[in-house]
Amino acid sequence: MKMNHTHPVPIRCVGIALAMLFVASFALAAAPKVEDVKMMKTPDGVEFGVWGGTPDKPSPTLILLSGVIPDTFAKTNFLRAGEILEPKGYLCVSIELPCHGSQAKKGYSNLVGWGKRAAEGDDFVAEFNARMKKVIDHLIEQKMTDPDKIVATGTSRGGFLAVRYAAFDKRVKATVAYAPVTDLRKLKEFEVAKDVTSVDAMSLEAHIPEMIGRPLLMFIGDRDDRVSTDSLIAFARKLSAAAQKADVPSQVEFHVMSEPRGHSLPAGVENFAAEWIVRSLEAKPPEAKSSEKAPAKE
Repeated sequence: MKMNHTHPVPIRCVGIALAMLFVASFALAAAPKVEDVKMMKTPDGVEFGVWGGTPDKPSPTLILLSGVIPDTFAKTNFLRAGEILEPKGYLCVSIELPCHGSQAKKGYSNLVGWGKRAAEGDDFVAEFNARMKKVIDHLIEQKMTDPDKIVATGTSRGGFLAVRYAAFDKRVKATVAYAPVTDLRKLKEFEVAKDVTSVDAMSLEAHIPEMIGRPLLMFIGDRDDRVSTDSLIAFARKLSAAAQKADVPSQVEFHVMSEPRGHSLPAGVENFAAEWIVRSLEAKPPEAKSSEKAPAKE
């Protein structure tokens, strides 16, 4: 597991200066205009938005998750690597998160809605995964998405869902999470569900087995009290340890960054993420270590 951090915890640090880490080899494109984003629906009515892609063949596809579809495409702090990779033929796709936009109901909106649904024992992540899968299935069927080049990305709550979707759908080849929620119990909105045990089953740590050995890039600020820097560090270390126990490369890259604003990230992460995504999709899967054994005696 690669880590770059300034946080005073005993984790291994990659010796890369930040000034060198975010040298931009990609130029930023303009954020899409409203008319550039196409709103579509699956045959059974799941709404989603798409931007870019190559018309003559299936495209590498970035799943972008933040909140509501318009904000995902219009705000650069949510669009992130998509802003860089769309001009290179990548298709960007987004759906609305549980309790956001069209998915909100009276009294059940945003993270407050997540907390209430969790308190009622409602696995809103499973519902989200089912909707997202229908969209990806549809894009593959329509030959818009290359099934071998799918990347899940997201910011904060969207980063949480990006990792959860990757754990659910093995077609996701790489995942990028920007300042993601790791443990739902760290969110103040989940105080209403403090006695509900199923909340732990929804958080990322419960899904480490599904993520072992799969490419995962994560960023977080060193003072993020909103989603908890320490929780993400703990998750990354446990995932790395699980990969080591399974005798496979962890493929976890994790950056704890100096960020005095708290739940935010410094400029430049999108450039690094874009380069990492391209490398991850082009790389061959690493082979597990194997120890040679002496032939059995007859």
